[in-house]
Amino acid sequence: MIIIGVLSAAGLLISVYFAFVHHGIIKSDSTLIPSFCRMDQSSCLSILGTREARMFGIPNFHLGILFYLGLLVLAFNPALLSGAANVLKIVSGLTVVAGVFLSYSLLFVIKKNCILCFTAHSINLVLFLLLLFL
Repeated sequence: MIIIGVLSAAGLLISVYFAFVHHGIIKSDSTLIPSFCRMDQSSCLSILGTREARMFGIPNFHLGILFYLGLLVLAFNPALLSGAANVLKIVSGLTVVAGVFLSYSLLFVIKKNCILCFTAHSINLVLFLLLLFL
């Protein structure tokens, strides 16, 4: 459960960072953010306004915040986790499917290399694989 909690926390931080930048709470190149995570105009920041950055009209980072917060709550409450395991596996699987589509869009449609996006998609894949074995 600790690994699920750590990965969820990492995904949450990425989603919150995107949300803060998108809503103007912090600048994308803020010195508060480690340099390897900062967005720039040519990569991550430029994709926030694209249609691929939304699902059902909701920014992907908002959906990510909900997903990762839910996983964090469940990771530290094993009794809740066992009851929600099947639903969680389905939702997590859907994030992986969405991640494949979004990665394809990043590479071949938008043609941007967003390290934070690919990191979040990788986190989602690992979380899904971990959840399969609950």
